[in-house]
Amino acid sequence: MHARIGRITFEPDKADDVTTHVRENVVPSYEDADGFKGFTLLIDRTGGQAVGISFWEDESSMQASASIGDQARQSAAEAGSGSDQGPQHFEVTVDTMA
Repeated sequence: MHARIGRITFEPDKADDVTTHVRENVVPSYEDADGFKGFTLLIDRTGGQAVGISFWEDESSMQASASIGDQARQSAAEAGSGSDQGPQHFEVTVDTMA
């Protein structure tokens, strides 16, 4: 399994807006992508930061969904009046949630 981590900043009072946007717009776009395994959103309400982690069956599925990830970060940042901090890519070697 592989994971893409995307980081954004947002205005602290917009944490709920970011969460709602991700739940209603980002997750459905990922669910339509081949190889999608799941998504986790981590929010720091006070600091105005979020980390989204999308999980993929394999590296090629993750790479094929790069444009979805780019759009997801940009739109989530816009929903929170913040900015896209870019992606990172990882291989998942331990996963206790499966």
